[in-house]
Amino acid sequence: MAGVGVYLCRIHIANRRWANVSMRLVGAVLVLPLVLSLIVPLLDKSRPMIFESPDSQHIAEYTYNPGFLGRDSTFVVLGKRWSVQSETVYEYEGPSDWKGTEVRWLSKDRLLIRYYPDQTRFQQCKAEAEGVSVQCESLKELEPPTK
Repeated sequence: MAGVGVYLCRIHIANRRWANVSMRLVGAVLVLPLVLSLIVPLLDKSRPMIFESPDSQHIAEYTYNPGFLGRDSTFVVLGKRWSVQSETVYEYEGPSDWKGTEVRWLSKDRLLIRYYPDQTRFQQCKAEAEGVSVQCESLKELEPPTK
């Protein structure tokens, strides 16, 4: 790239217009990755959703990671507030979206997780973690959401 810049700087005065156009083109090509690296994080929709228990003692973190060709993953991690320790209470590795799993607190020590069952992919829901009872319900009667 540096060689191109040196070559363009040595062009004769008669070709100055060509040099200006070339320098602008090279500058635009070099700035494009910088602009994209600033915009892409703003468009990221995979930030986790945080659900706080009614007594503010526990946190349920619902994370959806979109993948390529249905290699999505969904996690619900439960932990005590202000603690580094947490435990995954629900995980699913298959096609989904934010509407595919419902997470909400029923009381200070009961968490409800509703999901669409998938027998062909890994899907696990634990009944208890961090002193909280987790109620897992499958939504068999409803059709899974479409993208």
